[in-house]
Amino acid sequence: MRVSVNRQAAQDDARLVVFELGNFFLGQHRVLAEALGLKPVPALIVLTVAISTVQKYMRQSAPDPAFRSAVPLPDALSGGISRRAIARATGLPTETVRRCVEELVGLRRLEILSAQMVRTPPGSISMISQAQIEAMLTGLARQTETLVRAGVLELSATRRPASERAPAVADRRSSGS
Repeated sequence: MRVSVNRQAAQDDARLVVFELGNFFLGQHRVLAEALGLKPVPALIVLTVAISTVQKYMRQSAPDPAFRSAVPLPDALSGGISRRAIARATGLPTETVRRCVEELVGLRRLEILSAQMVRTPPGSISMISQAQIEAMLTGLARQTETLVRAGVLELSATRRPASERAPAVADRRSSGS
């Protein structure tokens, strides 16, 4: 199955596209902030750190399947991120990031790896319940269905030739992108 964007339909239905994408983002952000028990800015910082924490594992060419579930990653498979990199990734001022990170460490939502690096504590994924994950997936499915019905997203059973496709997840991991 392949999903592609019909650029002309996206342009013709720009208001619908922006509405659906914005609605999707806000819905996902609300569920995540609620799951973490945080306000929007700290939730954005925790999400940014969480992505960087699992990035080392996700980019392996052959990730250990034992860690595909919510099992905590061992230290050797998890990474971290600097406060400066969090500021760049989120667009937040460095001082805001520094204050929020300090607060989040106190709340045990983040932990300090070194003077420069932070990460989410092992097992952090368990803060998001199965019901919350299903709510986010349902939102994704709903927005996708709306954009497919509008002709903005197109589904096809055939795949593009390998030379025209984006690399598969395993391929992206090995390429280091």
